[in-house]
Amino acid sequence: MSVSTQIALAEIWHALGGGSEWPERLAVKGDGSLPSAFAVSDLAAASVGAACLAVAELVHTRRGTPPQVAVDRRLASFWFGSSIRPQGWTLPPAWDAVAGDYRAVDGWIKLHTNAPHHRVAALDVLGVPAERERVS
Repeated sequence: MSVSTQIALAEIWHALGGGSEWPERLAVKGDGSLPSAFAVSDLAAASVGAACLAVAELVHTRRGTPPQVAVDRRLASFWFGSSIRPQGWTLPPAWDAVAGDYRAVDGWIKLHTNAPHHRVAALDVLGVPAERERVS
């Protein structure tokens, strides 16, 4: 488990009032990270891990034996990446309006214009405004 995940788990678990011995019972497996400047995948693994630890603690109080607890980092990241439901705003489109496949004289070209500098470069080369019909 990464240091960042350990710190996030400790903070979450402390905020929930969990016992200090429980976070060390969590095993984080798997690889992968969501593309972000922030440690989103570490937060995902820690959040899902804290929920799992809470269930494990409940099982322990009911059955007397603490269960093994493991979180798959990749699956936790996937859940975080696919379960966002903004309130009061909408997610921007995944693709820029100009991005896509275009027929060219010698075949096809795919324009990746999500990055502003890619969009500017493509439009400068074509000498057209940012309108799909004109780019076509």
